[in-house]
Amino acid sequence: EFSNMITGAGWVSIGPGYRHWLWNDKAYYDASAAVSWHLYTMGQTRLVAPDLGKHHVALGTQVMWQDQTQINFFGVGPDSLESQKSQYQLKSTDAVGWASFRPWESWTLGGDAGYLFSPHVSNPTGTFKPNVPTTTEEFPQVPGVSTPDQPNYIHAEAAFTGDTRDYRGHPTRGGLYRAAVEQFSDQDTGLFTFRQYQADALQLIRLKGPDWVLGFHGWLVTSDVATDHEVPFYFLPSLGGATTLRSFSNYRFHDQNLALVNAESRWAVFQHVDFTAAQDLVEPDDAWRAIRPDPD
Repeated sequence: EFSNMITGAGWVSIGPGYRHWLWNDKAYYDASAAVSWHLYTMGQTRLVAPDLGKHHVALGTQVMWQDQTQINFFGVGPDSLESQKSQYQLKSTDAVGWASFRPWESWTLGGDAGYLFSPHVSNPTGTFKPNVPTTTEEFPQVPGVSTPDQPNYIHAEAAFTGDTRDYRGHPTRGGLYRAAVEQFSDQDTGLFTFRQYQADALQLIRLKGPDWVLGFHGWLVTSDVATDHEVPFYFLPSLGGATTLRSFSNYRFHDQNLALVNAESRWAVFQHVDFTAAQDLVEPDDAWRAIRPDPD
């Protein structure tokens, strides 16, 4: 197992895995565990039927436990400061089931529903921990930080995805497009009940065969929160790190809404080595206005 770790877990994660095919190879069961460089740990088990109904329907269920030992948090909003860096630990257990239907070759309609068992927020641990304040010390007033017992959640998502990439592991042309809505329902107090909408698009263009590729990516998230509800800090959308804003720390910006556009030029150096130059375009101060226009 080499995956299932979030950004910031460290440069490598690894652990044992087992998979067994069932019912004439129409489904499989697997289980795996892993530990990372910063002692993030995870364990999961799942049952998946990936190709039912003449390769148009997929079903699955999974239970996953995670311990994320040192997650960055800088506060909420575009005015947060690098000097306010803090860290926290998050443990969670999530049970989820999903289904997807592919009406056309490159397009999929999917949905999932799950139960998140009372995530636990505590002080950071793990290896090579930096000398920074804990999130509970630095931001006690941020929703969810000082909550003694985090609630249980029922969560559900519906998504429509298009994937026209030529190779999923190392694409050189085509695109990936996704629109989704996700609902989180606080089962204990109702305070942390909210909805999020996402739109994500990636387009790849060959300039000189597969050796020179341009990539354009856009990502938009907006949170729909009632006036008497809040989004807990660990569910806030974030920007920063290798997958979004490369020149910023992991999870540098948190807020209820975000907008990001980046462009990338990739050159193949060797068979398994690429050289990349990228430009990220984001307006943190005005990103929320692009999503929710000012009524004035």
